[in-house]
Amino acid sequence: MPATGPHGDPEVLRALEAAVRRGRNVAMLAAAGSGHERVFGTAIESACEAGAGLQALVLVPTRDAALRVGAGAAAVLSDSDLAVLVWPPVAGGADGGQAEVLIGRPIALLKEIRGGRMQTAGVKLICIDGADHALRLGEWPAAEALLDVLGGEAQKVVASGSFENDLADLVERHVARPKRWPEELFVDDGSAGGTAGDLWCGAAAREEERIDLLAAALGDASGVDGAASLVLCTTQSEAERIRAGLHARGVSVVEGSAEEGAPSAGVVVTTEPAHMEGELAIVARWGPPDDIEAYQALPAAGRRIAIVDSLHLQQLRLLARRARWRVRLLGGGPPAEQDAVQRFRETVQSRLQAGDLSAELLLLRPLLEENSTTDVATALAALLRERGAIEARAETGPGKPAARGPATPGEVQAVLPAWTKIFVNVGKRDGAGPGDIVGAITGETGAAGGQIGLIELRASFTLVDVDAEIADRVIQGLSGTQIKGRTVSARRAKEGI
Repeated sequence: MPATGPHGDPEVLRALEAAVRRGRNVAMLAAAGSGHERVFGTAIESACEAGAGLQALVLVPTRDAALRVGAGAAAVLSDSDLAVLVWPPVAGGADGGQAEVLIGRPIALLKEIRGGRMQTAGVKLICIDGADHALRLGEWPAAEALLDVLGGEAQKVVASGSFENDLADLVERHVARPKRWPEELFVDDGSAGGTAGDLWCGAAAREEERIDLLAAALGDASGVDGAASLVLCTTQSEAERIRAGLHARGVSVVEGSAEEGAPSAGVVVTTEPAHMEGELAIVARWGPPDDIEAYQALPAAGRRIAIVDSLHLQQLRLLARRARWRVRLLGGGPPAEQDAVQRFRETVQSRLQAGDLSAELLLLRPLLEENSTTDVATALAALLRERGAIEARAETGPGKPAARGPATPGEVQAVLPAWTKIFVNVGKRDGAGPGDIVGAITGETGAAGGQIGLIELRASFTLVDVDAEIADRVIQGLSGTQIKGRTVSARRAKEGI
């Protein structure tokens, strides 16, 4: 189901619909959960004509993103005769030559175009979803090549979770005079300072886990005298599921509505606007963060909570920046009640929620192309726990009791390296790739492959995570050497770079 705000459409669509229908270029700071896919759908509906051949490309960083964008755009295009196809199609699927719109990874589309298997003379719209992820996953060079070949007078609609550093330069070069949204984030210089309060967030991939987070937060507030809590949902069926889930977890769910006022205690789960009078311990909003007005309408009293799919956490952070709220993550239950297996699961879950894993996805892509994601994740979990157990046993030494069973997450963390970020003044413009950087580090310093972490290759420089214990050795070993004919200068990276 597409994300919709209190006005029936997501805020991003209400803000940009007129601009995209006029054919204007657009750059939107929007991530999954904003409903920005419907902006793509509106641009496609306005620019394309059924039966006129390929007219629009939607560039995405992954196939999962392609399916999500296709589903979101379908909310706008359901009444049109336009053929929208995710590329490449499944075996035996539709012929790309019959579609007016293709959604796919830039490198896959570029391969077909360069091979002469796609007629692109009629392309007049190029949409880019997750431009920041495309850059980190190494898809941007292909996207830039497509823009160079097909851009011309074509309309461009770009969505990204950030527009910083090299990406800002790339977008400025290819997207002429775009309408930027939300404007306040593009011009925000931080001068306003301060925060307008906290927005607590519970983020998880599965609904059952999200209900767990909500129930724990509501349980913590149950001792507040004379204070009820309110949970706002987007649909009645959603509200019914949450009522049942909270009740099963021992939370006191009571009848009530926003119009009747707050009960003396318990939790009200409703789809009505949050205008309950009286003292409230918690006001929680359940669902995608697609509308800032829906959050700003929450009563100021009480603890403000957002419960979202983990995929939507970046969009929630963007929304919080606009409202000048500080996002704080809800935790799990008391550690004493969690066994080693549960702690391991929550360690992985917290890493999933903590930030962008695009570079790791790039590393794993060949495996994911040959195996199911479940098999790959299971194998990595086994290796991680086995490594922790082996290291723990090695540290016990002669005469000491050996570690028994798989290592706990704390033990695993103890044996994995702490990373230090190194700045290297060689980048893409010098013709360097990740292999050149890794080769230089291992060749000049003798570092092991496991002591080299994330590599962020940018236009004029590279950021490399290395084991903190060898950081000084890497800096000294690289400085003065040459990579792709350029003399290397290496140093510890500044914070925030």
